[in-house]
Amino acid sequence: MYTRLKLDQNIPVGTVVTYNSTSEKWEQATNQNTLVGIVKTEPMQAEGDDFFTAEVHFTGVVYAIASRDIPNEGGMMFVEAGGVYVDTEATQACGIIAPIPYNITDIRVAGESVMVHLK
Repeated sequence: MYTRLKLDQNIPVGTVVTYNSTSEKWEQATNQNTLVGIVKTEPMQAEGDDFFTAEVHFTGVVYAIASRDIPNEGGMMFVEAGGVYVDTEATQACGIIAPIPYNITDIRVAGESVMVHLK
């Protein structure tokens, strides 16, 4: 499920975002304690608009930017600095980071896109 939302033009695809009621835009999320979505398309400006919009997903499978290295087995998804990471000690996860596919041997490092399932 996604919807097109207002955000800054410099937010990359895969960034985790949350709503800022002061700016009335979706911006980089710092944690998973509020409603979060993941930017699915490059922000674009429609002709005549003075703002940018992008598709933002709120549930289902989508790719997000890892903020830390991701273990091969994946795990519960947490959010920091617009990215996702696995924390085996924390509670209140907002999704799942998928395990690494069987035919991939490289580790998934910070800055790469990883498959997640938002819940």
